Amino acid sequence: MVCFVLYGQSINNDFNIDDDYVYENHELVQKGIAGIPEIFTSRYNTRDEQYFGYRPLTIAIYAVEFEFFGSNPHSAHLFNILYYAIACSLLFFFLNLLFKSKLPDNSIWISFLITLVFATHAIHTEVVLSLKNREEIVSLIFGLLSAVWALKLFDTKKYLWLIPSIISLALAFLAKESAIVFIILIALGILFFRTEIKFLTRFKVINDSYNPRNKLEKVLYLFLLLFFLIFIVLLNNFKIGFGYEISFINVDYPISEYSSWGLFALTYWLIVLHRYKTGFPVKFSKRNIYLWIITLGLIILIPTISSTIPGVLSFFTMFLTLKKENSNSNHIFNVKLIENYSSKLFIFIASFLIVSGIVLALAYYIPKESLPETNAPVFKWQNPAFDHEASIFDKIAIALYSLIYYIKLMIIPFPLRFYYGYKMIPEVGIFNPVVLLSLAANLALLIWSFRGFNKRNLMAFGFLFWFISIFPLANTFFPLTGIIAERLLFVPSIGFAILVVFLIFKITKTDYSVKLSKSKKSLVLALSLIIIFPNAIISIYRNADWKDRKTLLVTT
Repeated sequence: MVCFVLYGQSINNDFNIDDDYVYENHELVQKGIAGIPEIFTSRYNTRDEQYFGYRPLTIAIYAVEFEFFGSNPHSAHLFNILYYAIACSLLFFFLNLLFKSKLPDNSIWISFLITLVFATHAIHTEVVLSLKNREEIVSLIFGLLSAVWALKLFDTKKYLWLIPSIISLALAFLAKESAIVFIILIALGILFFRTEIKFLTRFKVINDSYNPRNKLEKVLYLFLLLFFLIFIVLLNNFKIGFGYEISFINVDYPISEYSSWGLFALTYWLIVLHRYKTGFPVKFSKRNIYLWIITLGLIILIPTISSTIPGVLSFFTMFLTLKKENSNSNHIFNVKLIENYSSKLFIFIASFLIVSGIVLALAYYIPKESLPETNAPVFKWQNPAFDHEASIFDKIAIALYSLIYYIKLMIIPFPLRFYYGYKMIPEVGIFNPVVLLSLAANLALLIWSFRGFNKRNLMAFGFLFWFISIFPLANTFFPLTGIIAERLLFVPSIGFAILVVFLIFKITKTDYSVKLSKSKKSLVLALSLIIIFPNAIISIYRNADWKDRKTLLVTT
């Protein structure tokens, strides 16, 4: 009912921007059901001899609709609302299943409240009102189904549930590739709600007998560490091996590549010496002799394949040479990475990740090998990250700016636009105040959420859900042609809704672990309406903005 109240007006809307990509003028869709086999053997886009993407599932759904309704935007908008309602219903079911182990008395009511915050959030208007973006809804539906089956698999230990879970995950991936984040999200949900596992529960100095002789020595060690980090980042041509290079900055250095690696080796061994002096064993024992062989082998590979990667790996292998902790140890650090851990849990999580990873890899690589090669060009005006002269710092700045912009859109979804690309988002540098604020804020929130994970803080779970699902899409691993996109917040907004609802519980000092009284429910609901009502009003208002192409271009 809520979904139709918010978006019912859109049934009268016409086709809009990019709808022709997937429905309006799609040649295979207009073949109806007969075109489905060819849809699954074709690229997402084939117009103008530009080939990219592989998202056949949603296009196949449009082909079925075309078979019965023809090229009808009104029936298509009606189905968009229906699919959105199904997604919200599945979200409620999933959350109730997730919460019932920790919150048996209130899981239904809390799940309903979170779903209501999610359903009314105005950031979803692009997904629901744009026929092209139905792929986000379909992907979420199958992603949630996969999560539900995975929870049943863990709860019942009946491995037959793995089959529908993996199939659903594959279908979500065939709707849109971003569904890959569900692999991590499902693992996060199981670890948080179905186990007592804790991470990095102890990390402290237990040998404070060693101190550098003076401040100069402290500065020296700090300089050596910073030198290593700067050296790795600022190589003029950051070679990744086998003929591929990433050019970060166009400056000629007065020293050769091999001289640079000589300085790296000096830095490396001085840090190793420092570890030895502070109590870390670096002996060639039977336990770590193989690691030292691997380290030396990696360093030898540097000039052999012209790659920096072996050097980076060799640096980190020294951290694996620690002896096991014992009562007489003089190690400077007493570290315990995992607590309440069982081999059965490891086998279960590893099995799910491996099987789902193999299936999704097949779903990705089979079409990649059999379909036309991707040839769609990308340009700097679409996203500064596509500029071949952009440095690694420029790309990091864009990613950090994107992250904080997405946070802003979740908290204040206004103004909303259909495009956030050229001249809509400013070009920023690494020292831009907004970029630095984003770095500080996200690091602080991540540290807080990791600590909250061990305490099973549900607000921390909400943030981790949000961050995991948005980070790969925030111009990090997959730069976007439009820099920012509201549709990318569709799945992450689940985490935001969870965080907001449990933040309200914290503000009202309401204990959700015991059965809530009517007065407590009314208080929490009243505060939730402060978020729900404005978002609902914006959502209803946006129906008219998406009436047709001309209206959308004029209004936003």
